[in-house]
Amino acid sequence: HFIDRIRDEKAFPDIHALREQIKRDIERAREIVKTKKYPKLR
Repeated sequence: HFIDRIRDEKAFPDIHALREQIKRDIERAREIVKTKKYPKLR
């Protein structure tokens, strides 16, 4: 289920920038799940 958008699509100059963004995306996703109210998934 879609809860919220993390960010828009983005091109990365290299693998290192991509990896750092993935780390930030994971943290953002965790915050979204903690703070948003959504129906429990079955």
